[in-house]
Amino acid sequence: MPAYIASKHAVIGLTKTAPGGIARQGIRVNAVCPGPVDTRMIHSLEAQLNLADPASVGRRYQSAIPIGRYVTPDEIANTCCFCAPTSPRRSPVRNTSSTAPAPPPVVR
Repeated sequence: MPAYIASKHAVIGLTKTAPGGIARQGIRVNAVCPGPVDTRMIHSLEAQLNLADPASVGRRYQSAIPIGRYVTPDEIANTCCFCAPTSPRRSPVRNTSSTAPAPPPVVR
């Protein structure tokens, strides 16, 4: 777990510092940190913590999550697509023939 947690902190640190060097080129930097995801990794962790009843670990973890369950990979992907500035879900009508200058980049 220490290496996993350290990698999560590294992603946050890079996300905060990277825009300083590339924002002027119009590049935005964002990170998605969803918490526990319904994947083999989380289920493997549950089994490691309680070989006799891994489902009890899952129930305990999920009860502490505001939505009461693990998020799914599809939900993460859909959120990223929705938030992307060129996403059809966010911008249903796009005029690709416009000669107007692009808006300035948003740095978060």
